Amino acid sequence: MANDINSVVMSFTDILLKNYKKQLLEEDVSAILIDMLTNEIMLEEIAEIFTDSQDFVQFFIFYFKDILSNKVEFSLAPVFLIVPEEGNHSYVDKSIFHGDYKFKEKLELSANYFKGVANIPSFAFFGWSGLDKVTLSSEVKGIGNRAFYNCSSLTSIEIPNGVKRIEDSAFCGCSSLTSITLPESVTRLGAGTFNKCDSLESVVILSKLRTISRWAFISCHKLTNVVLSKYVKLISDSAFEDCWSLKTIALPDGLECIGYSAFKYCTNLSNIVIPDSVTKIQAMAFLGCTSLTSVQLSSKLENIGYFIFGDCKNNLNDVTYNGTKEQWLQIMKDRQWFSNWASSFYPKQIKCTDGIIETKGERDYVV
Repeated sequence: MANDINSVVMSFTDILLKNYKKQLLEEDVSAILIDMLTNEIMLEEIAEIFTDSQDFVQFFIFYFKDILSNKVEFSLAPVFLIVPEEGNHSYVDKSIFHGDYKFKEKLELSANYFKGVANIPSFAFFGWSGLDKVTLSSEVKGIGNRAFYNCSSLTSIEIPNGVKRIEDSAFCGCSSLTSITLPESVTRLGAGTFNKCDSLESVVILSKLRTISRWAFISCHKLTNVVLSKYVKLISDSAFEDCWSLKTIALPDGLECIGYSAFKYCTNLSNIVIPDSVTKIQAMAFLGCTSLTSVQLSSKLENIGYFIFGDCKNNLNDVTYNGTKEQWLQIMKDRQWFSNWASSFYPKQIKCTDGIIETKGERDYVV
């Protein structure tokens, strides 16, 4: 097997000249790639060239773009048509779509590569560690599960208005991605979409998304700027958990529910205003938000889960409720909702519109 780039190039060139001399002259690049991927005899030859860490499709793009001609671009649409639904296509027990791009430090994919592509299949660019920038065409409507999973060098992705669905973990592990804007057309954001995007600093959601999915931005440690659209109704479980750098976030009017651990361990979050549309705050929503100093609670609250302010006792002394004392007492609260925030030794006050409620352990007292 060839192990260095020069040997790979020479061997690959031999296969091309032997089988595609005419097409090379005509620069029918897409046709060559499709033929290679569907020709079992040729795939056996290709398998002898490429090691597990040298992905064939990535190399093919590299080869035509940077060796034969810098102007050569082709659509990946016919390639995606032969990919099974789960996103895997194997030859001689090797995967042509999964790998670690070793042939060039950076690879950019312009919109031309996505001409004719309606849906980017699951796992399509899984592990392409040399992928730097991606511009999707306006024809793309969906991005599949883990489509860009662990593209650790990806610094920029342009998602055009027209994309409707972004599935689970599509950009999980894209540790160099610094910002993302979701256009108006996006109606689904899958679970863990931007999980572990360690460099992500800014998120702007312009879309009509009603749900920020569970784990959507978990462990985005540098996230400081979040803009949510007015259509968001639910912030799901652990959506922003472990976003250590997040100091403030404007929750939209119309939001109805804050899920389990939604902002857990957002250790720099200093204040939060929960709009009056919110009826439920689920367990541990703000647990470990140790810098939290002020919270404004919704007057429409009906349910409060356990430990919502756990570990916030040192700084969180300014809690206001936009309803009356009587309304506060009617809210269904888990018996441990106050735990590790208020206690009989360290009572806390809830400032209602008509006076003070003092929380001492399991009971609230009208002051």
